[in-house]
Amino acid sequence: MKTLTFPVTLLSFLLFLISCNSPSAEKGSLKVEHSTCEYLEKPLGIETQTPRFSWKLSSEMQGDRQTAYQVILADSEEAIKKGNGTIWDTQRVQSDQSLNVVYQGETLKETTRYWWAVKVWDADGHEQDWSEAEWFETGIFGEEGWKGAKWIGLAEDHRSKEYSSRPLQIRTMDAPRLETSHASPVLRKEFSLDRKMKQARIYLAGLGYNELYVNGERVDDAVLNPGQTSYDKRAFYDVYDISGLVKDGPNVLGVMLGNGFYGQSMAFGVKFLNYGVPALKCIALIEYDDGTVEELVSNESWLSHTGPVVFDNVYAGETYDAREEIVAWNRVDCNFDSWQKAKVLKDVDVPILTAQLLQPNTNPYRSGFL
Repeated sequence: MKTLTFPVTLLSFLLFLISCNSPSAEKGSLKVEHSTCEYLEKPLGIETQTPRFSWKLSSEMQGDRQTAYQVILADSEEAIKKGNGTIWDTQRVQSDQSLNVVYQGETLKETTRYWWAVKVWDADGHEQDWSEAEWFETGIFGEEGWKGAKWIGLAEDHRSKEYSSRPLQIRTMDAPRLETSHASPVLRKEFSLDRKMKQARIYLAGLGYNELYVNGERVDDAVLNPGQTSYDKRAFYDVYDISGLVKDGPNVLGVMLGNGFYGQSMAFGVKFLNYGVPALKCIALIEYDDGTVEELVSNESWLSHTGPVVFDNVYAGETYDAREEIVAWNRVDCNFDSWQKAKVLKDVDVPILTAQLLQPNTNPYRSGFL
């Protein structure tokens, strides 16, 4: 019997090809590429004490998979980058779970940013690198968190009668009738920074639609915002990071309100769908480098006026009267001699305010609410 022999160089080459096609992975081949908290990337306003963490994986190695994970959470990005879970550390968990890993650490504080990261082990048990540091921020956990903020609205209706009404006809009518919507106000609040600021957030509930401006700049391009709810049960508030819009010296917060489904006083002919006039409740938290926090809440110190939206209803449409525009209404250099102190609305009856963790409807080319 003859014995087959191969040159050493050929044998080495064959072994090299086998190793290249082997499913065995090395550290760094299995990567965490998409991490979410409560299904969102970097969410603002998480209210649950048991948020859920999820991640997606990618690998260049065929047959690679997760066999274990470790999630850490801390109150600083620096701790996370060092792999130090100062608040929560699952340690190594032998599991392929990468969806909805539930937080089981200490009680979370409201209006606070937390940082987190995840590390996994691959199919061969090799420890992989930590993911990028991610974060989420908690919202307001209860009425006390609103720091005495009041529901406020328009003090006096300045609209002209010419365009503040529209003909409306529903199927029970023989002919259309003129309808007038609740007035949609603009409100403003001036404040000043005299120290170096670390960050600024505003928690804002505007019934039924709202738009927020800081020093004349719109904070987002959402329309029909916030989403509809049953207002006798709950209403949404939004959380905005306004750190990049606030500056040293004088500043202005400006809010435009619309009726939305809250002030829906026309369609269907049922009165219980008309919850009331547009209303605002908000609190701005400005944190300084020295650790102090300034609170700005909605109250009678805000100023109000009717704006250029002289009619708005989700079913009957909107009238925008450019003649009623107020120059620089949401900037420091506004002439507000004709403005009045905002009215405190005592008949707003919304039992619960909850953070709106929804993707917004967006349109960067609009004016008005609809």
